[in-house]
Amino acid sequence: MISKKTLIAFIADHPGADAPLRAWLTLMKRGRYETPGALKDDFTSASFLGGTCTVFNVGGNNYRIVADVLFRTKRVYIKRVLTHADYTRLSNAGKLC
Repeated sequence: MISKKTLIAFIADHPGADAPLRAWLTLMKRGRYETPGALKDDFTSASFLGGTCTVFNVGGNNYRIVADVLFRTKRVYIKRVLTHADYTRLSNAGKLC
């Protein structure tokens, strides 16, 4: 897991995100995802936007994690953590990945 500090900074600004983001982090650390299918087994609402860009719905769809998931090396680079509203705004502007 790379860029954990992005999660911590988001939690500082959005305390309600603490439990769901930590739950996501725990599950992500346990997994050794080698394929998109394996990732979808644990994260059924994950969306693959092309290339390595993956979006995770977290906390009942209140938050989104935008990450680069590199299956070959089993690395996850957290790019952004967003509220649902911020995700919608950036998605509409084509600025997610």
